Amino acid sequence: MMQLNQSQEIKELALKRYQNNKCIFDRKDRWHFVTYTRTHHILQNWRNHLHKKQNILNIGSGGEDYLLFPERQFHVDIVPTLIKDKRFSIVADAESLPFLKGTFDAVICVGSVVNYCSLLEVIIELIRVTKRGGLIILDFETSDSWEYLFTKNWRKNISITSTFFQGTTEKIWTYSRNYVKNVIDNSGGKILDEKSIHGFSSFALLALRNSYIASYFEWLDQLFIENTFISKGACNCIIIFEKVSE
Repeated sequence: MMQLNQSQEIKELALKRYQNNKCIFDRKDRWHFVTYTRTHHILQNWRNHLHKKQNILNIGSGGEDYLLFPERQFHVDIVPTLIKDKRFSIVADAESLPFLKGTFDAVICVGSVVNYCSLLEVIIELIRVTKRGGLIILDFETSDSWEYLFTKNWRKNISITSTFFQGTTEKIWTYSRNYVKNVIDNSGGKILDEKSIHGFSSFALLALRNSYIASYFEWLDQLFIENTFISKGACNCIIIFEKVSE
């Protein structure tokens, strides 16, 4: 019951934050703006694959289409004002999507949406609404992040963590990479690729305790992060997988 109450609290706080936030990707919050730009770049690398898809579901979009065929995107968010101008949109919770099984050819769920939700339930829903063979792109903040190294939450499968966003503190769920991969594997997904964001910068954050300065170390990620020891402690992970079974 306590975990259920905490889960609801995290979701309600997120709703309140984004209802009152006119600029989700604020350049003044350099850490998260870097996360946004890197996510955008990673998604563009999968553009050719998505080009073959007829319709795309964008969950927790915040109104952002990442320049990925916006005319074919269906936006979902818990904040009505963020998606009110989109041609195809609906207000809904990622844990309970109002779509039939196998409705979409591809699903995007980035911006750490699952860190405000129950990841297990969200992944089950992502796979349910995707057609077999469809592409799913999932982004999450990990408990493996170097910034949590000396805390009780480091590398825990599931934990509630205090973190920062645009100069204020917030609570989120964090998940270990291994846990997320296991959930995907056991839910009918096949992992195709994995990308990391804020590896060296996460290590710098641990040492400096200043996210603005630490974010400048992200340039090292472009050179060295993939398949390195540092990447194992990256703050954000994007997993690209396909639905292979029901």
